Amino acid sequence: IGRICQLVDGLPLGIRLAAGWMEMLTPAEIADQIARGLDFLETERHDVPARQQSMRAVFDHSWTLLTQRERSVMQTLSVFRGGFTAEAARAVSGASLRELMTLVNRSLLHRNPGERYEVHELLRQYAAQELAGSVDGAGAVRDRHCSYFCAALEGWGTDLWCERQDTAMAALRADRENARAAWDWAVERGYVEQLDKAVFGLSY
Repeated sequence: IGRICQLVDGLPLGIRLAAGWMEMLTPAEIADQIARGLDFLETERHDVPARQQSMRAVFDHSWTLLTQRERSVMQTLSVFRGGFTAEAARAVSGASLRELMTLVNRSLLHRNPGERYEVHELLRQYAAQELAGSVDGAGAVRDRHCSYFCAALEGWGTDLWCERQDTAMAALRADRENARAAWDWAVERGYVEQLDKAVFGLSY
């Protein structure tokens, strides 16, 4: 149940839609289904307004309120895992600080005290699907994500052997999910140069 609440970020509608499956599934099974995709969170009840019958309907409505540029930024930010810094967002999506602030003010991003940004997991899934259906697709965006974090791993790998070790370890811990996603993409695409940059920092 705690995992379900985390996956829906405490959203009352998400919790209510998840609870609707309790007659058939265990909480653990419900959590697994939510993690696989946001389309699981929907109801066929007719006494619920259409815009509240699924999480996708909620996100569809919010998406229409964004400008084309804001949609583009949100799509590219969906490649991050476990949050990101403003510098990483700029490198991968071209997002400026003002654009990030706008998305925070729209409650589409959350800024942590540690100056990292996070996208709600269900919203990240939604934006990732929008990215996959876009003209450019996810390939070029994931290439930039891969390039950025493989280069970061190279730098962290060097710093692990000097007086900057603590800083490098903190950065690695914060971006471990991004680092692994970058590595997996480089392996999938056969990007030997990127793998060569990343291998020492990631393995160490």
